[in-house]
Parts: sequence; structure tokens; C-alpha cells
Amino acid sequence: MPEDPYLALKARIEDELCSLERICQGMREALERAGEAPEEYDVRAVATYVDDFYTGCERLFEQVAVQLDGNLPGGADWHLKLQRQMTRPVPEVRPACISAELAERLDPYRRFRHRVRHRYGFGLDWEPVRELAEGMPALLAELRAALREFGRWLESQGADKR
Repeated sequence: MPEDPYLALKARIEDELCSLERICQGMREALERAGEAPEEYDVRAVATYVDDFYTGCERLFEQVAVQLDGNLPGGADWHLKLQRQMTRPVPEVRPACISAELAERLDPYRRFRHRVRHRYGFGLDWEPVRELAEGMPALLAELRAALREFGRWLESQGADKR
């Protein structure tokens, strides 16, 4: 891991993106296994991948918030506040990490993750789970592009500190 905090954050973001890619690959396999008439086990498995996907996205945001912004938001709705925090630049600290449009597309995953964690798995409906799962690869590509741009900014900050 690089000693420079900006370059270390960039490396952690890249590691997390690799994990998100693995999650998407597992989700593809779970969707294939589920087929057209999934059993409860299949629905739960795919839901877990959707949950893991947003958890990984949020982990990225947490690292930016802690390392650069110096704080995580508080309160019962801190997950939503964190997502919104990433859409805004912090003057003299960092540019926006993601666009408001990307945050809006991520929001159903945040809401789903909350639902999965606060309900029994047998209460999950297949169609919403499937739709979210099928949307993950495109969303990951969009997130990767946004974070690639953010990574270039991190690199420039690391280079300036040397």
C-alpha cells in the first residue's frame, strides 16, 4: 500500500472495485442458476449479491468520507446522507466523487439493502431482485468510470505532495 494517503485511498478504491467485479460475476452465475422459476434459495442468493453490491459501493464512499472529508454523516438516515455527500464537492478538499444522476441510480440498491437486512428472506419478491441484479453490471461500469476520474484527481494530489 502506498504511503501517500491520496495514493493509498486510490489503491483501496481500486481493490474495492475488483471486489465489486467479483460480486457481479457471482451474481451472473446465481441468476443463471435461478432460471425462470427460481426457488426461495435462489432468490435469497441473488438478493445477497445485490446486498453485497451496494455494501461495496458504500464502503468506497465511507473511505472517501473518512479519509478526505474527515467524517461520516450521522443519524438514522446516514446511509442516504453519505450517498448524497459523495455527489458534492468539498471546497479545498475534493471534487464530487460521483454524479447526482449516478447516486439516483444507486439509490434503489441502497433502499433494497435496507429492506433485505430488516425483513425475512422468504418475503422477497423475485422480480425486483432480478431487475436490480440485472442492472448491476451497467451500474458498476458507470461507477468505475466515475471513480477512474476521481482516481486521476487523487493521483494528482499524491504527485503534488511528493
